[in-house]
Amino acid sequence: MKSVACVKGIETVRLPPYRCDFNPIEKGWARRKGYVAKQNTTSKLPDLIKLWEESADIFEPEDFSKLFAHCIKLEDDYWDIDTKEDRIEAVGDEQADEDVAEEGGDLEPLDQDLDDDNDLALLPF
Repeated sequence: MKSVACVKGIETVRLPPYRCDFNPIEKGWARRKGYVAKQNTTSKLPDLIKLWEESADIFEPEDFSKLFAHCIKLEDDYWDIDTKEDRIEAVGDEQADEDVAEEGGDLEPLDQDLDDDNDLALLPF
């Protein structure tokens, strides 16, 4: 499949496993299943099959681009969160290095025992 796409100049992107929220097809299936669930009054197989066939007609052509746009926005949001976490982590690492350098080397262990929550105020944060 990938080689056929490459020949046609189409870029293929693999979705992460177990992350159906990035897959627009899953959103479409969910919408169809929701339609069937709402319209179902008998739970008889022939009626369910009829409802499933009807559910294909609930989509307008622009709905598909909206499904893709939703998944792309979700992916962008995840990248944004991941990037922010990386920046926070990097700043935290740099700050910890600066704190150790200001103290003149290695952090020394605390000399006193911490025996209750009030003693947490003694920690050098």
